Amino acid sequence: MSGMTGRVLTEEQIEELREAFGLFDKDHDGHITLQELRSMMKLFNRPCTAEEAREIMAEVDKNNDGVIDFREFVELMSPVMTPNRSDDSDLKAAFDFFDKDHDGDITTRELKAVLQSLHLKLTDSEIEEMIAEADTDHNGTVSFEEFKSVMCKRKK
Repeated sequence: MSGMTGRVLTEEQIEELREAFGLFDKDHDGHITLQELRSMMKLFNRPCTAEEAREIMAEVDKNNDGVIDFREFVELMSPVMTPNRSDDSDLKAAFDFFDKDHDGDITTRELKAVLQSLHLKLTDSEIEEMIAEADTDHNGTVSFEEFKSVMCKRKK
């Protein structure tokens, strides 16, 4: 599946987006409403006013039906899922979402907190395994470069 950005997503990435969409679509009606969008922005540590949410909705809601459907959600999220090597800004925003104390590294504690806020239940050993997989310098944390490396591998 590809969006207007021309970026092609793998089936695995589409499934990940479907799961994420389901988390934000609280009433499971197949659409993200204005209120659900505000909740989503708050979760991403980007709370917004009702007016700001309307502006975001107007930009994302391509068919002007007042809600974000899955296709529009994919279009919104595809730059994060398929990072462009020449423009790391979307990838950096995703990294910053996990790096809660903004010290340049994602710790096991930070990853666990984000996963819990997304209602994703993983064991401590699974979380430690995720960190270890990305932690190529074996310092116990994931730097932006390590994060970028993992995300670019997933893209292929």
